Amino acid sequence: GAEPSGETNIAAVLGEWSFEAETPGQSGTGTITFTEENGSIVGTLESDQGPGEVQDLNNVILDGTDLSFSMSIDGGGQSITIEISVVLDGESFEGDMEVGSFGSFPIKGERTSKTE
Repeated sequence: GAEPSGETNIAAVLGEWSFEAETPGQSGTGTITFTEENGSIVGTLESDQGPGEVQDLNNVILDGTDLSFSMSIDGGGQSITIEISVVLDGESFEGDMEVGSFGSFPIKGERTSKTE
C-alpha cells in the first residue's frame, strides 16, 4: 500500500555515498557511510584528503527526502562546525555545506553501495 504521508524511509539513505564538495581553493571528495542504529541514522565521513581520518556525523536527520547532518573538524587549532543539508534524489543527493564563518558551498554525491 501507499506509505503514510510524513513517513521517512531510512533505507533511502543507508549505505555508502561518494561526495564532492566545492570549497575555496580545492574540491573535497570522500565517502559518507550511513547505518541504522536503534531506528535512527548514524553516519561517518572519510575524506580522500585525509585518508584514515574518519569523522563522526552528528544530528543526522532524514525528513522525507531532506537529509541534514553536521560534523566538527579541527581547523588550525580551532574547532569548525560544518553543517550539511542535501536533498535525496534516488541514488544521488545535492545540497549545501555551511562551513563555520566561511560561508556556504555546494556539495553533491551518489550512492556507491546500498546496505541491505
